[in-house]
Amino acid sequence: MDKMSKPKLSDVLGALVTSVAYGRNVADVGTLRIARDYYQNELLRGIPVPRLRIDRVSISLPLMLSDVILGTPAVLNKPEEIVKKISEAFMEEIKNESERLETLENLLKDCEEITADQQKAISAHKEFIDFWNKTWDFKGTTKKGISIFEEKLRENVIKYTSKLKLAEGNTEPSDISIIDTTVEAAEDTLVFVMSKAYSILREEAKKKQKERVAPGKVMLKSAGLSSINEKKEIEEAAQQIEEYDEDWARKELKEFIEGEYKKRLISEVRHAAENVAISSPTRPPDLYVVVNTENIKNAGGGPEVVTRLNLVLHEEGLEWLSEKRDGKDTKILMPE
Repeated sequence: MDKMSKPKLSDVLGALVTSVAYGRNVADVGTLRIARDYYQNELLRGIPVPRLRIDRVSISLPLMLSDVILGTPAVLNKPEEIVKKISEAFMEEIKNESERLETLENLLKDCEEITADQQKAISAHKEFIDFWNKTWDFKGTTKKGISIFEEKLRENVIKYTSKLKLAEGNTEPSDISIIDTTVEAAEDTLVFVMSKAYSILREEAKKKQKERVAPGKVMLKSAGLSSINEKKEIEEAAQQIEEYDEDWARKELKEFIEGEYKKRLISEVRHAAENVAISSPTRPPDLYVVVNTENIKNAGGGPEVVTRLNLVLHEEGLEWLSEKRDGKDTKILMPE
């Protein structure tokens, strides 16, 4: 028998539990039919509809263990593949935001009057998109022809996953550890690029401010009308412009990433990182088994070679409940 068609212990257990659960489903559908009959009959309508509930199912199953399936650890995806997928998700979300902004502006064109809040929302949305478009127009491309985002992401993925392997010691990292580490690398890269872009925009602002301050300094100097204090204030202002304030940039960054569309970008980057982190998930060890009664009888060796599996299953019901999450109605399964 081909190994692919040989039953595994996990398959047998899963089939048993699923079959019992599906049996419960078949019984409930039958109960619904009975309930309809009761409802349509005036004499039966006032009588409780019978519904049987499974309290406990005991199963005694003979089987033979034929072989062991060794487990395999999760395999981290190639850094190049991780970078490619996350970058694609990043750029796709920027494109989607541009389309959302365009739709919003078209809708508001038909309005007789745009409120201050609506105008503020459009301006904030434009600022967000312009920021990223400008960041990618600057490209900040390296000699290798890739963007700063891609280069930094690759660097972070390699660095963070290397630390993860060292932290895990002799054991292979788990799926969750790999996914969390990849997400952390992606988020830190996003923050780095945003901070880098702010430094570029900051430089532009400094240049514009210097253009405004410098003529004033020349005018005051030539006129000889500037007091020592006024001159000192202008020189200090010019000096401050020339210095890049990283704390300021980080503060601006914190304010910048607050907002629905900004959260969507971060969410898409996280989602892409989660999906691409692992090329092959952890496969736990398992056992090949023989469950066919005829095959067990013909195998020989007597009762000593037969393993008897004793299972006791208890029914626990779940029910759909509604709750509000982020202002939206969401259905969740909860124990009844």
